[in-house]
Amino acid sequence: MTQPTEGADSSNVEEMMRTSRDYRVVYEALLRSGSPKARFYAKDILGRCFSLKNLGLREVPAITAQQDSARQLQQERCGSFSSDELSFDTLRQVAVDPRFPKGLSEINEKWSKAGADPTRQKEVFGEVLQANDALLLQYIGSSLLSQHQESIKLGNVEFNGDSALDSMRLAWLAAVCEGTGTNCGAGDPYVVDACASLNLCEESRPLALRALVAHKHGVTQQSTFDTAYALFVNAIQSRNAQMFFPEAKP
Repeated sequence: MTQPTEGADSSNVEEMMRTSRDYRVVYEALLRSGSPKARFYAKDILGRCFSLKNLGLREVPAITAQQDSARQLQQERCGSFSSDELSFDTLRQVAVDPRFPKGLSEINEKWSKAGADPTRQKEVFGEVLQANDALLLQYIGSSLLSQHQESIKLGNVEFNGDSALDSMRLAWLAAVCEGTGTNCGAGDPYVVDACASLNLCEESRPLALRALVAHKHGVTQQSTFDTAYALFVNAIQSRNAQMFFPEAKP
């Protein structure tokens, strides 16, 4: 797995996060930027580092040098945040900090308020697709797809059972990259996490999550992943909210 470096263009927060070895640098750049993405991405950074602090890394020796490098990168990215900065209180403060424009966070709030109303959900999901932001799609699409616990029909394809549904949801996380044209190669958090925790060391998020499907559910479920991935990329690129809400009025 190729190691990221500092110095990415701060106007492209996705690329800055992917190539960063210290998320504090990115966080502080967001704080100064006034970008509509700033609050949403700053909260994501703190949330990731909060989870790493609380979950830690598995206390088992690294199998390969790649896995060891991925673990080091995880620690370096969050190492400059103090324990006081990584707390529920800090996450709540970021959510209302006036220095951050609402931007993408406002769409996320609309989604939370939409509840279980499919008509309202479809409206907001249409806004999410129009925003064309990989992180926003990642969060809200995952929220939408997790509502289906037994089966879901997307277009002409139906996904049934725990393994198929989980493979489909992992495909969504991968598809937001190609769908939005976001570089999810070396340094992507899913790439780093899969390598650090499971020694699934791939060069991109789609490859890492496809390998994770095989690890969790067997290689036969990779065809489920591939089918869902193609559906999702097309839906994102064509801004097709209707596919996710077949019973809602067009």
